[in-house]
Amino acid sequence: MQASRTIIFCMACILLSPYLWSQVIYKSAPKVDKRVVDKLATLKYQYEVAQDGTIKFIYPVSKNNRSQTLYIRSVTDWYDQMEIREVYSVIYKSDKRPPEYMLAKVLFDNSRKKLGAWELIYEDAQYHILFNAKVKAQESPQNLKSIIEIVGAAADDMEKELFIADNW
Repeated sequence: MQASRTIIFCMACILLSPYLWSQVIYKSAPKVDKRVVDKLATLKYQYEVAQDGTIKFIYPVSKNNRSQTLYIRSVTDWYDQMEIREVYSVIYKSDKRPPEYMLAKVLFDNSRKKLGAWELIYEDAQYHILFNAKVKAQESPQNLKSIIEIVGAAADDMEKELFIADNW
Protein backbone atom coordinates (compact mmCIF):
# COMPACT_ATOMS: atom_id res chain seq x y z
CA MET A 1 0.00 0.00 0.00
CA GLN A 2 2.81 2.39 0.93
CA ALA A 3 4.71 1.54 -2.26
CA SER A 4 1.69 2.30 -4.46
CA ARG A 5 1.24 5.72 -2.79
CA THR A 6 4.90 6.48 -3.38
CA ILE A 7 4.60 5.46 -7.02
CA ILE A 8 1.46 7.58 -7.49
CA PHE A 9 3.18 10.56 -5.85
CA CYS A 10 6.27 10.16 -8.07
CA MET A 11 4.11 9.86 -11.20
CA ALA A 12 2.21 13.02 -10.25
CA CYS A 13 5.49 14.89 -9.74
CA ILE A 14 6.83 13.73 -13.09
CA LEU A 15 3.62 14.67 -14.89
CA LEU A 16 3.32 18.07 -13.21
CA SER A 17 6.99 19.08 -13.39
CA PRO A 18 6.81 20.70 -16.90
CA TYR A 19 3.81 22.75 -15.76
CA LEU A 20 5.49 23.79 -12.50
CA TRP A 21 8.75 24.74 -14.24
CA SER A 22 6.86 26.75 -16.84
CA GLN A 23 5.21 28.70 -14.04
CA VAL A 24 8.61 29.53 -12.54
CA ILE A 25 9.98 30.62 -15.91
CA TYR A 26 6.94 32.72 -16.85
CA LYS A 27 6.75 34.40 -13.47
CA SER A 28 10.37 35.49 -13.63
CA ALA A 29 10.22 36.84 -17.19
CA PRO A 30 8.71 40.27 -17.82
CA LYS A 31 5.18 40.02 -19.17
CA VAL A 32 5.41 42.51 -21.98
CA ASP A 33 2.39 43.02 -24.19
CA LYS A 34 3.43 41.93 -27.68
CA ARG A 35 0.75 44.15 -29.22
CA VAL A 36 2.58 47.24 -27.95
CA VAL A 37 6.02 45.93 -28.88
CA ASP A 38 4.84 45.28 -32.44
CA LYS A 39 3.46 48.81 -32.75
CA LEU A 40 6.65 50.35 -31.34
CA ALA A 41 8.66 48.31 -33.84
CA THR A 42 6.45 49.62 -36.65
CA LEU A 43 7.11 53.15 -35.37
CA LYS A 44 10.85 52.37 -35.03
CA TYR A 45 11.00 53.33 -31.32
CA GLN A 46 13.76 51.81 -29.20
CA TYR A 47 12.69 50.78 -25.70
CA GLU A 48 13.54 48.86 -22.53
CA VAL A 49 11.29 46.48 -20.62
CA ALA A 50 11.11 46.70 -16.81
CA GLN A 51 10.67 43.66 -14.55
CA ASP A 52 6.90 44.18 -14.43
CA GLY A 53 6.66 44.39 -18.24
CA THR A 54 6.30 48.18 -18.37
CA ILE A 55 7.88 49.59 -21.51
CA LYS A 56 10.19 52.58 -21.07
CA PHE A 57 11.62 54.76 -23.80
CA ILE A 58 12.97 58.23 -24.45
CA TYR A 59 10.79 60.42 -26.65
CA PRO A 60 12.64 63.29 -28.35
CA VAL A 61 10.73 66.55 -28.02
CA SER A 62 11.61 68.69 -31.03
CA LYS A 63 11.77 71.94 -29.10
CA ASN A 64 15.30 72.89 -27.99
CA ASN A 65 16.75 69.36 -28.07
CA ARG A 66 14.73 68.22 -25.08
CA SER A 67 13.49 64.70 -24.42
CA GLN A 68 10.97 63.03 -22.17
CA THR A 69 10.93 59.53 -20.63
CA LEU A 70 7.66 57.76 -21.36
CA TYR A 71 6.20 54.54 -20.03
CA ILE A 72 3.59 52.23 -21.51
CA ARG A 73 2.09 49.68 -19.16
CA SER A 74 1.81 46.14 -20.48
CA VAL A 75 -0.75 45.34 -17.80
CA THR A 76 -4.17 46.55 -18.87
CA ASP A 77 -7.38 47.25 -16.99
CA TRP A 78 -10.90 46.43 -18.04
CA TYR A 79 -14.09 48.42 -17.76
CA ASP A 80 -17.04 46.45 -19.06
CA GLN A 81 -15.98 45.62 -22.66
CA MET A 82 -13.15 48.20 -22.85
CA GLU A 83 -9.51 47.23 -22.37
CA ILE A 84 -7.56 50.27 -21.11
CA ARG A 85 -3.82 50.91 -21.22
CA GLU A 86 -1.81 53.68 -19.55
CA VAL A 87 0.78 55.79 -21.36
CA TYR A 88 2.46 58.17 -18.93
CA SER A 89 5.44 60.37 -18.13
CA VAL A 90 6.75 61.41 -14.70
CA ILE A 91 7.91 64.97 -14.06
CA TYR A 92 8.35 64.89 -10.27
CA LYS A 93 9.55 62.23 -7.84
CA SER A 94 10.46 62.96 -4.23
CA ASP A 95 9.94 61.80 -0.68
CA LYS A 96 8.59 65.31 -0.03
CA ARG A 97 5.05 66.26 -0.93
CA PRO A 98 4.97 68.64 -3.91
CA PRO A 99 4.38 72.29 -2.99
CA GLU A 100 0.84 73.69 -3.34
CA TYR A 101 1.74 75.99 -6.25
CA MET A 102 2.92 72.97 -8.23
CA LEU A 103 -0.24 70.99 -7.53
CA ALA A 104 -2.41 73.98 -8.44
CA LYS A 105 -0.49 74.47 -11.70
CA VAL A 106 -1.04 70.89 -12.90
CA LEU A 107 -4.66 70.90 -11.73
CA PHE A 108 -5.43 74.06 -13.71
CA ASP A 109 -3.59 72.60 -16.70
CA ASN A 110 -5.93 69.56 -16.62
CA SER A 111 -8.83 71.72 -17.79
CA ARG A 112 -7.01 72.44 -21.08
CA LYS A 113 -6.25 68.79 -21.88
CA LYS A 114 -8.36 66.80 -24.32
CA LEU A 115 -6.48 63.55 -23.78
CA GLY A 116 -4.73 62.58 -20.55
CA ALA A 117 -4.57 64.20 -17.14
CA TRP A 118 -2.13 65.08 -14.37
CA GLU A 119 -2.01 62.68 -11.43
CA LEU A 120 -0.42 62.78 -7.99
CA ILE A 121 0.57 59.32 -6.79
CA TYR A 122 2.15 58.24 -3.51
CA GLU A 123 3.97 54.94 -3.98
CA ASP A 124 6.96 53.34 -2.25
CA ALA A 125 7.28 56.32 0.13
CA GLN A 126 7.65 58.66 -2.88
CA TYR A 127 5.38 61.31 -4.37
CA HIS A 128 5.08 61.27 -8.16
CA ILE A 129 3.49 63.81 -10.47
CA LEU A 130 2.81 62.32 -13.86
CA PHE A 131 0.84 62.98 -17.00
CA ASN A 132 -1.20 59.88 -17.81
CA ALA A 133 -3.32 59.03 -20.85
CA LYS A 134 -5.66 56.09 -20.29
CA VAL A 135 -6.52 54.87 -23.77
CA LYS A 136 -7.79 51.84 -25.66
CA ALA A 137 -5.30 49.01 -25.32
CA GLN A 138 -5.46 48.15 -29.01
CA GLU A 139 -4.75 51.48 -30.66
CA SER A 140 -3.35 51.55 -34.18
CA PRO A 141 0.35 52.40 -34.55
CA GLN A 142 -0.58 55.89 -35.83
CA ASN A 143 -2.92 56.54 -32.89
CA LEU A 144 -0.28 55.25 -30.45
CA LYS A 145 2.22 57.65 -32.04
CA SER A 146 -0.22 60.54 -31.52
CA ILE A 147 -0.79 59.51 -27.90
CA ILE A 148 2.97 59.34 -27.30
CA GLU A 149 3.40 62.81 -28.82
CA ILE A 150 0.59 64.26 -26.68
CA VAL A 151 1.90 62.73 -23.44
CA GLY A 152 5.52 63.61 -24.20
CA ALA A 153 4.73 67.22 -25.12
CA ALA A 154 2.42 67.79 -22.13
CA ALA A 155 4.93 66.38 -19.66
CA ASP A 156 7.90 68.20 -21.18
CA ASP A 157 6.06 71.54 -21.33
CA MET A 158 5.10 71.30 -17.65
CA GLU A 159 8.55 70.08 -16.61
CA LYS A 160 10.10 73.03 -18.45
CA GLU A 161 7.65 75.46 -16.87
CA LEU A 162 8.11 74.17 -13.31
CA PHE A 163 11.76 73.15 -13.26
CA ILE A 164 13.39 74.63 -16.40
CA ALA A 165 15.73 71.60 -16.41
CA ASP A 166 15.27 68.51 -18.59
CA ASN A 167 15.46 65.81 -15.91
CA TRP A 168 12.91 63.33 -17.19
